[in-house]
Formats: sequence, structure tokens, C-alpha cells
Amino acid sequence: MYRLRVIAEKNARVDGQPGELQMTFFNDRLMTMQFYAADMKAARAAVEAAQKISLAGGDSFVAPSTRIWVGKDESGRSYLGWIDRALQAEQDAWIKQYDQ
Repeated sequence: MYRLRVIAEKNARVDGQPGELQMTFFNDRLMTMQFYAADMKAARAAVEAAQKISLAGGDSFVAPSTRIWVGKDESGRSYLGWIDRALQAEQDAWIKQYDQ
């Protein structure tokens, strides 16, 4: 089974910061999140403090398999991103299996 579902919440809060949250589920499991904060500087500081990480190099990792980064989407909007790399690997393997 392969199901990809995207849910967006325009009035979300992440670590107390307001913004727009986009969540992508692969086979009903949360794989990625993109948070478009109203104040990116404040949101980044709040996430760094809550996760005890630094995004100074652009990204960081939280065990066991979460990558957190600062990015820009295709329209140039900045966001904070999270991805479960283990689940991403499952999705990549599924696609590769049927893409041959």
C-alpha cells in the first residue's frame, strides 16, 4: 500500500510560535513537517531551545532518526522542517521497488 496525505493548518503553533504548519503522512505515519512561522527568528530560537539543538549549520539531528533544518520552499518562503529519515527510507524503497 502507498498513501501520501498532506494536511495543512493555517493557525498552528509550534513551541509557542504561531504560523502555518504543513504535515505529510506516508501510509498514515507522520513523515515530514514544514512550519512557516510568523516570526522565523523567534520560532527557530524556540525550536532550538525545546529540542536542545543548534541550527547554526542549517540543520541538526535528533535521535533516533529525525532531521530538523531551516529551508526555503520553491516560492522562496522560509520554513523550519522536520523529517523522519527512517520513514523516508521506507518510502524511497517502496518507490524504487515499483519504479524499475
